[in-house]
Amino acid sequence: MDPVEKAVLCCLSEKGHHTDDDQLPQLSTSDWDRLLELAACNGITPLVYKALKDLSPATGVPSDVLLKLREIYYESAGLNVLLYRQLTEILVTLLEAGIPVIVLKGACLAEMVYRNIALRPMMDIDLLVRRKDLIIANEKIMGLGYTPSVINTLWEKQHFHFVFWPPNSGVTVELHWDIFRQKHSVKNMDIGEIWERSRQAVIGGVPASVLSPEDLLLYVCLHNYYHYRVSTGIKGLCDILEIIRFYGNELDWEELQRRIRRWGVTGPVYFMLYLAVDLLGAAVRDDFLDTLRPHDFDPQMLLSTKEKVFSYPDDLIPEHFKLLYLLGPNPFREKAHVLLEAFINLKDCYLSKEYLAYIYSVPKESSRIYMYYPVFLKDLLFQCGSLTWKYLCGDKQMTDLVKRGNAICKRTV
Repeated sequence: MDPVEKAVLCCLSEKGHHTDDDQLPQLSTSDWDRLLELAACNGITPLVYKALKDLSPATGVPSDVLLKLREIYYESAGLNVLLYRQLTEILVTLLEAGIPVIVLKGACLAEMVYRNIALRPMMDIDLLVRRKDLIIANEKIMGLGYTPSVINTLWEKQHFHFVFWPPNSGVTVELHWDIFRQKHSVKNMDIGEIWERSRQAVIGGVPASVLSPEDLLLYVCLHNYYHYRVSTGIKGLCDILEIIRFYGNELDWEELQRRIRRWGVTGPVYFMLYLAVDLLGAAVRDDFLDTLRPHDFDPQMLLSTKEKVFSYPDDLIPEHFKLLYLLGPNPFREKAHVLLEAFINLKDCYLSKEYLAYIYSVPKESSRIYMYYPVFLKDLLFQCGSLTWKYLCGDKQMTDLVKRGNAICKRTV
């Protein structure tokens, strides 16, 4: 692991919350530039800023680097304020409809666990409702102007959540009725028990529910292990670290172990907790990992993942980042690869008769449906053209977005 990665880990680790001047390795000007890129690509800039801003000048943190970190920190705070307004509107609407909601992932972690919404950047809002409330919840969210990414009645057959696009600016919303896909092989997990163990909380100023401490820790471990194809990125490990720090002695390690074995997820949870302990110094109970370690566990898998822990997994890259990659000064071969991926997703998700019938209010059996294929492509090109024009005109927000998209995609193409 190079000095830049070591410096980032020093900022993020348990010890980093009490960082001494001599803990940070000496970094050159180019190293500091790479640290900024590394932090941005992995969504941890606010955490790095929090760790570095309290250090004395003797550490050698350049003032311009600290200034850039601070700008991104406050930008993250501003974006999350807008996100929580969006979340509040949805929670109030569902609450008035008598629909219980468990707030998942980032929106729960930022407010409850990190205790500072600027520290946990988010790209969407994840909510869990009971399956019996799914149809009404779907209607209520659509009533706020949200548009399903695909027809939800079709999506329900093969997935575990619906995805909604915001009416104007904002982030997408994922409405879950389960927390794992069946293919992830989480055995004997009863979603009803998850609900029974959930706790009351106030999120975004609205009464809602959150997962129990043990369920939250397991969910974050398994979500990062399965959803991000093992190459988790460092942000998922930071979530694990903060959950353990926040709940502390309240975590029931014996019950956690029983639940892990009952769900049949010993290997994945051991893997994630080991990385959190080894890289960030997470305060997992002393004997817990020893009792959890699978007999057939391959240590090479840990070594391989530690080497790429700062990489950005494909699943985390929004499609617009892949499209924005085409605007950057990148090799033609890589652009062709990204364009092919985007076309496949476009074909599979948005060019079905059902989806066109839905967004243009035309019967899918009608021959007129074929007339809307060029209309849809025109609308899509108009939207992409608008974004491209902003970039070509030097729009700062769009330029920054393109730079971020290029930095992220370069790690995965």
